[in-house]
Amino acid sequence: MPLTALRRAENSARIFHLTEKRAFVKSTNEPVIEKRTERRHEADEQAQLALNDQQAAERDARYQRMVVYDAERQLLATSDRIDIDLMNLSDEAREESRKNWRKVLMEAKKEQQAAIERAIQAKARHDKAEAESWDQVKTGKLLLDGLNAQLEVIDRDIAKLQGELDMDSESERSTLLGED
Repeated sequence: MPLTALRRAENSARIFHLTEKRAFVKSTNEPVIEKRTERRHEADEQAQLALNDQQAAERDARYQRMVVYDAERQLLATSDRIDIDLMNLSDEAREESRKNWRKVLMEAKKEQQAAIERAIQAKARHDKAEAESWDQVKTGKLLLDGLNAQLEVIDRDIAKLQGELDMDSESERSTLLGED
């Protein structure tokens, strides 16, 4: 019986030791576990955002495919009408019609290029006018500053002269009062 009591004491000591070790390990691992959990949540959020972006991109791609399909369908319908119109014409008339279509297309491209050039020129004119305006503002400010400086000098001169006049008037009065 003493052996079983000794064994119980050893087991109790081991349990106590393991319980303490467990508590220590748990306390040191809790921050690590929390960080891992946070990272997992962040990764889940990033994955969800990526999925949302992917779904949006897929929707956009489907929409773009529909737009292209619609444009191709319209182009084919227009082409079919032109082909039908051209079939009713002779070879020379077909070639003339194609030349006319090319000419119309080239003129449209020229008009587009001219519009772009006009916009560029208008932008350049606007920029130049804006720069000149700022130059005018700067020049005007410099002129105004110069005028204000001149006015200050003139005001000081006037004040000085007024002071001299006041002193002369006073001395005249005192002279007149002294003579009477």
